[in-house]
Amino acid sequence: MEFVKRFVQGSFSQDKLMTVGMEPFSKNVCFDGNSIILSIWVVNGEDRFKVMSGMFFRNTDGAFIFYDITNRTSFENVDRWIQEIRSFEPQASIILVGNKNDLIDQREVTIKEGEEKANKLGLFKFIETSVLSGENIEDAFLLLAKKLVNPYAEVE
Repeated sequence: MEFVKRFVQGSFSQDKLMTVGMEPFSKNVCFDGNSIILSIWVVNGEDRFKVMSGMFFRNTDGAFIFYDITNRTSFENVDRWIQEIRSFEPQASIILVGNKNDLIDQREVTIKEGEEKANKLGLFKFIETSVLSGENIEDAFLLLAKKLVNPYAEVE
């Protein structure tokens, strides 16, 4: 949720408030002469909220799947989340996000591993971000927005 708040509100809070089920956000973005409103739904990843996930995954156009670069277990769970989304929406454009790249000295998952997993799973893109510093947050959203506006264009 802090990833989305950083993008939508331009701020980061160290307070760890858990998303209960789902929380909606929206933001108007402009690029390449286009102005669009992104509707963003943050879905809690805990198993107790899993029964609700289908409502939000069905008919989704795009998604971010996150893992913490300092936590190998979170990286190992990526496959399960990709499978979950694809079971409801096989054509969704998905970006794999390795977060906390500001904690390089605590890294447990390499950039190469993230890139390889994204390629192996047929994901749209891989990117590393830092919610703390804001690095690559806007870039990640613009990559996905450009892909959704023009699915056949090459997005860099």
